Parts: sequence; C-alpha cells; structure tokens
Amino acid sequence: MRDDVRAIILCAGAGLRVAEITGGKPKSFLPIGNETLIQRQVKALEMAGVSQITLVVGYMDDVFKTSFPNLQFVTNREYRTTNTAHSLMLALDAEEEQTTFVLNADVYFSEGLIARMADHPAGTVAALDRKRNGEEEIKVYLEGERITAIGKYLSEDLAGGEAFGVYKLSPAFSRYLKRELSLQNNPRVFYERGMDQLLKGGHRMHYQDIGQELAMEIDTPGDYYELLEQLGLN
Repeated sequence: MRDDVRAIILCAGAGLRVAEITGGKPKSFLPIGNETLIQRQVKALEMAGVSQITLVVGYMDDVFKTSFPNLQFVTNREYRTTNTAHSLMLALDAEEEQTTFVLNADVYFSEGLIARMADHPAGTVAALDRKRNGEEEIKVYLEGERITAIGKYLSEDLAGGEAFGVYKLSPAFSRYLKRELSLQNNPRVFYERGMDQLLKGGHRMHYQDIGQELAMEIDTPGDYYELLEQLGLN
C-alpha cells in the first residue's frame, strides 16, 4: 500500500446527456463488460496500492455509499448548479501532505495507468492522449516534458493532445490548487482552469503519454457506444 498517496474521484454530477442509457443511475455506473466505470477506477487505484479513496458525490449519493461502504465521501450538495471546480475544491486539503490522484468518474482508461503515474518521477503529472485533440477536449500545450497550459480554450493546431481527467498532484500543487479554486470563486467551471492559472504562475506539471492505449471520456450515448465498439463489447 502507498500510505503517502490518496485519491479523489469526482462523481457528483447527474450526467443528463446520457440519461437515456443510464436507467436513472449516475453516469459512472454505466457497465463496461462485467463491471462499471467507477468500479474499474477504484480497482485501478487499489491495484496501484492506493487505498485511501474519496468519492465526491451529489446525485444519488446513496447509490455510491451503498456500493462502496469502505470508501470515504465528500458531498457536493450543490451538484445541480456547480461543475468539477467546486467538487474538487471541497475534497482538496488546504494542508495536504500526501500525493493526490484526481480522477473524473466518467473516464475509461487502462488499469495500469495509475501505477505508471504513481512511479513517474515528477510530483505533478497529467495523463495525456495525443490521439484526441478536438474542440471539446481539455487540451494542453507542451514544452519538452512539461505541460505549460491546459484548457478547452487552447488552439487545436498548437495543442499536444488531450488531458482526459486523470492527474497526480504533488502536495504543494494540491494546496495551491485548492486556494486558486477558492479565489476564483466560480463554481461553474472545470477545475483545469485553476490548474492553468498555476501553470501560468510557474508551477510545474509533467505528463504521462498513454501512447496507443485507449482512453475515453463518456459525455454522450455516442461516446459510450463507441467505447463498447472499440472494446469489442457491443
């Protein structure tokens, strides 16, 4: 077990764009073979030795608490009107002393990714998919082995790929990020806006290139069916 590492999984939203295929359950309970997205993420963390896992819940929070009775929970009671920045701010520790993984609950990625990121020598690392670089993606600018900017606003022509919602944060980066998100006081934005401000201020973020591995954020029914097709599960 990695006693100096913890994880936060953001799963507060209702996932309205995929409501037609979730049967009313949270988006992260979509099945991938014989398990759900959220089960895969918890398993990937545990396989990497990360046992301190906090779920930020909101919509149908009781479903998560029943399914994962051994995990910790933070509740975003304003999940209907807030975005990931608010959820993450609630869960980050202003006096953080541990490395912290941050995961969006609606993302599929290879189970070995967390272990590779945990072993990465840099303190703050974003998982990077160079194969995806569209208008809707959270894009990054690269300089050598570092990420210098992050956000949806970046130019597709200049971006080096997509940061798809799996991060490892050093204790210092976590502390500064909580402060930055609080100062921005904009609960409707993605937390990457806070990260982008830290990068502009001189904080460092490196990346873990996933190469040809499959990673996908599930935003629409089309995303889900595309993932199943690529996995040969449809």
